[in-house]
Amino acid sequence: MSNFKKIIAIIMTGSAILIAGCNKSSSDHSNASLKPSSKSPTEQIKTNSGLWFSAKDYSQKSKSGFEAFEFKGNKVALYTASKIAKTTSDQNKIKKDGQMGDGKYNIKTKGSKTIVNINAKISGIPANYKFTIKGKTAKSTKSLRAQGFTVDKTVDHDTVSGILVQPVH
Repeated sequence: MSNFKKIIAIIMTGSAILIAGCNKSSSDHSNASLKPSSKSPTEQIKTNSGLWFSAKDYSQKSKSGFEAFEFKGNKVALYTASKIAKTTSDQNKIKKDGQMGDGKYNIKTKGSKTIVNINAKISGIPANYKFTIKGKTAKSTKSLRAQGFTVDKTVDHDTVSGILVQPVH
């Protein structure tokens, strides 16, 4: 290989490494710019309008794996959703097409532990949800910006770990 080709190969390799490093730095920055809310869980749930989404994690692939909750006053509406809706029009479509039921909720705080209890009816059948908030979370990707809580979700005595989040516009 000639010296010229070696120099070009070194420059190309160096450029690729530099571009990859800049790209990684840029994606890290977008995640760093979204931070969990400083509001208390009670304040955040009661004052943030729009849908809250519950699932195992942000990237759940199930076609109906997300449940959505709309908290208003002391009432809650429950919906099923195929993904976390990022826009108001997507949320309105979920409200129109995915309503499962409704009920009442309350939030109790004991020390540092916050628990959201929901007593609802889904298609006329009683359902009890309990979200025990474990911590705050935020995630930013190319297609999603969301913040909320990591939770233990109990539905009719079955408990799983997951998230309860709201999209950030």
